[in-house]
Amino acid sequence: MTDSLNLPAHIQSKLDGLKAEENELKLLTDNFEKESMPFWYLHLIQNNAVIGAVFTMDKETDLSGLGVNMTWMKPSDTVEESQEFYPGIAVTKMGYVPVGICRSGSGDPYFLKMSPSYQKATLVRIPHDLVEEDDSYLEENIEYVSHSLVEFFDLCSIVEKRKTPKDSHNDRLEYKQSKIQLGNQLKDYLADND
Repeated sequence: MTDSLNLPAHIQSKLDGLKAEENELKLLTDNFEKESMPFWYLHLIQNNAVIGAVFTMDKETDLSGLGVNMTWMKPSDTVEESQEFYPGIAVTKMGYVPVGICRSGSGDPYFLKMSPSYQKATLVRIPHDLVEEDDSYLEENIEYVSHSLVEFFDLCSIVEKRKTPKDSHNDRLEYKQSKIQLGNQLKDYLADND
């Protein structure tokens, strides 16, 4: 029997992100050791539209007391954060894998402390400005968000995406076109009834 995470209905029904494609899964398995990229995580992002979805958690529920406002990373962002940026470079060797981008302005990414079982994977926030001079990171500086990924999904909410500028532009065009069409229909009606 495989160890796969089933998302709660309140999350599953609102997911509006993307699912990982085969080439993205390969990117992850090529760049992380098997222990850092377990099957359950690959299964999660391949079968659930979490990538790009925005997750929030109240301050009262977040173990750090700060609250969560996070966008789930694309696999390419996960690799980039772990190999090219701090704190990713420092903490990846400690078993942490970057999974979330902060939307609150701190720039502190979210990581999973990976485990062979999703039930033991812990979601944390790692402040980027506390990397030691020797490129190490003190475990005590890590901010715990939830005891497990399961707990996080049980307690978080999904922020439904707002319309993009392109969507708004298209809406305005449709509105103008319908207004012109209505105006033309009114002209025709008035011309026919004069």
